[in-house]
Amino acid sequence: MEIDLTWSVAGILSASAILSPIFTALINNKHQRKMKKIDFEHERYKETIGYRRSLIEAYMRNFEKYTQNAGPQQNDAYAASYGALLLFAPEDIQSKMIEVNEYVVKNEFSNARQCFNALVPALSALSQGSSSLNK
Repeated sequence: MEIDLTWSVAGILSASAILSPIFTALINNKHQRKMKKIDFEHERYKETIGYRRSLIEAYMRNFEKYTQNAGPQQNDAYAASYGALLLFAPEDIQSKMIEVNEYVVKNEFSNARQCFNALVPALSALSQGSSSLNK
C-alpha cells in the first residue's frame, strides 16, 4: 500500500493546526502561574517590610518619648511597642532589646540610651529587609 504524499502533508498540517494552540495555551498558562506567584511573593514581601518598619518606628518613637518624659501613658505605649517588636525580632536583636528594656525598667535612662544607640544600626538593617523577622 502506497501512501499519497498530499494526504500525508495534509494530515500533518491539520494535526499541527490542532495541537499547536493547545501546546501554546498550556505553556502560556504555566508562565502566567509563575508570574502570579512572583507577584504574590513580591506583594507579601512589601507588606512584611511595611509591617516591620511600623513596628520598629513605633518602638523607637515610644522609647524616645518614654526616656524623655517617663509617665504612665508613655510607659504603656513603650511597653506595647517593645512587646510587639520583641515578638518578631531575630534573636540577636531580641537580646539587645532585652538589655535596653532592663535599663528602662530600672529607670537608668543614660545606660538605656547607650544600649539603644548600639541597637539602632541593627534595627535600621532590619527595617530595610536585610535581616528577616521570625516566622
